[in-house]
Amino acid sequence: MSGFNTGTEPIIRQTCLTDFYIDGELDFFDVSAFLDAFQTQDPMADLNGDGNFNFFDVSMFIVEYQSGCQSGKPS
Repeated sequence: MSGFNTGTEPIIRQTCLTDFYIDGELDFFDVSAFLDAFQTQDPMADLNGDGNFNFFDVSMFIVEYQSGCQSGKPS
């Protein structure tokens, strides 16, 4: 597990970057949860950490999602 603090609440999540549904599997629910977080500009969706919500975050999600979570770590 890993975590971070948004400034208003601590967030604890799986170490797999794209497991947004936090169930240990990658599926439609993770894609949906990422898109919801991206749309509401949730800090969890700023995958490249640049403070912007744009194509680069979506691209990083797709690449990491395709890599899977076998290693338990983002690639």
